[in-house]
Amino acid sequence: MSKIREVLDCAIRDAEGNRKGGYVGKRGKVYPNYMHNEEWAEYKKMIPDKVKEKLKKETEGVPPKMACFGSSCRIAYDKLKGVEGVEFEKILSTIVSRGKANLDAYVKRGNLDIFVEAKCGEIYIEESPYLSTYKEIQKRYKKFSYSADISSFMLGDKPIIHFDIKQLICHFLGITAGLLKGTITAEKVRFVYLIYNPNDVKEFIADDKYRDEILEQYQATLDEIDLFDMKELFKTMYEIQKENLKIKRNIKEDFIVESCFEFKLVDQNHLNGLFD
Repeated sequence: MSKIREVLDCAIRDAEGNRKGGYVGKRGKVYPNYMHNEEWAEYKKMIPDKVKEKLKKETEGVPPKMACFGSSCRIAYDKLKGVEGVEFEKILSTIVSRGKANLDAYVKRGNLDIFVEAKCGEIYIEESPYLSTYKEIQKRYKKFSYSADISSFMLGDKPIIHFDIKQLICHFLGITAGLLKGTITAEKVRFVYLIYNPNDVKEFIADDKYRDEILEQYQATLDEIDLFDMKELFKTMYEIQKENLKIKRNIKEDFIVESCFEFKLVDQNHLNGLFD
C-alpha cells in the first residue's frame, strides 16, 4: 500500500472520532489504518447476513479489506445502507473476454436503474489496463489514445493519470451488454461515480507534503474526469457491444444514450436526491 493512501486512511480514522485503529494480523503485525480487531468484529455484526454474503471478499482476509478506514466498499456501504432497495456488489457480465463488471451498489426506481461506483484510496495508486478494449475504443472515440509502450492514456493532449478509465469502461461494457441482452430493462440509466473528498479530513493530516499531494491528486482526478464526454463514451461502449453480441435489430427501439443515460460525479456529501 502506498504511503499517501495510508496517510489518507489514517486521517479518515481520526476524523471519525480519533479512533486509533490498529488491526493485529499474523505474527502480531499491526495495520494502523484499519479498525482494531474488536471494533471490526462489532462492525461486521451490524452488517445483515445477506449483505455480508455479497461482500464476502471484502469482509474476510487478514486484515479484511472492508476494515480499512479508506475502503471504498466501507464508504459505499456506510453511505448507502439506508437507501431503500439497495443491492451491494452488483455483478454484470461484460461479454468481453468473459469479463465481469463489479459495481459497488445498484438501486432500481421504476424505469430508472441506478449504478454506483465508489472510490477513495484507489485514485492514489496506478491501475493496469485492458489493452484490447482500449484499441477498440480508440478506433471509435477519436479523442482517446493509448500507448502500450509507456502504458499511458491521453484524451486529446491531456494525460489521464489518476482517473481509473479502465474500470469505468468495464462498468459501461457491463451495463450496455445488459441493456442489449434485456437483463437490464430500464428505460433510463444513472451512473453515480462517488469519489471521497479528502477536504473533509485535511485538518487531520499533519504533514503538509502529504496533505498537499492528496488534495492535488484529488483535484487532478476530478479534472481528468471532466475531460470526458461520458455520454459519448457510453454510446461508444453501446456500439461495441451491439457488434460483439451481433445484434442487428433495435432493442426497445434502441436505448437512446443522449436522453436516457446520465453520469453523476459526486462526493460523500452530495448523495441526496440521487435515489429518489
